[in-house]
Amino acid sequence: MKIIPVLACLAASAIVATATALPAPAATAPQRLSACGQTITGQSAYLDRDLTCAQGFVTPRATDDSTDLSIDLRGHRLRGTGSGTGFSVGNNDPFFDSLEVRNGRVDHWGTGFFSAYASMKITNVTIDHNDVGLYCGGSTCTVSRSRLHDNKTGVVNVDSAVTFDQNP
Repeated sequence: MKIIPVLACLAASAIVATATALPAPAATAPQRLSACGQTITGQSAYLDRDLTCAQGFVTPRATDDSTDLSIDLRGHRLRGTGSGTGFSVGNNDPFFDSLEVRNGRVDHWGTGFFSAYASMKITNVTIDHNDVGLYCGGSTCTVSRSRLHDNKTGVVNVDSAVTFDQNP
């Protein structure tokens, strides 16, 4: 009679051990950007090919508490048609509050990067042949290991903190 409670106890222990050994849920995969003007719906995205666009990417405010967005160009080029904006952040609704773009090239836009009352971080990006490479208004903008050249105006700084770090 004493054997049954011991077996029941061992079975319960095995169930608890199995339940606690389950893997953590996988992180949300970055969104693939493959078409001009595509709406970014997550907190991270990547460019899967070179694109030439008349309009950049639409970044509506996140629906949860996090309003940060990270985009990896993965060595690709986002080329404009001479007007419009490649990447935009801030300016109240409906945009994200923080944008990080890295690893690629943004060129031939009216404005390559636009930040108004937000935070923007640009890392390892060539920004060239735009009317304005970076517009930073009432924002914090950081440009690291990047190249701003051959733009009509490299940076427009309106009441902002613009930091350049390790740029060639």
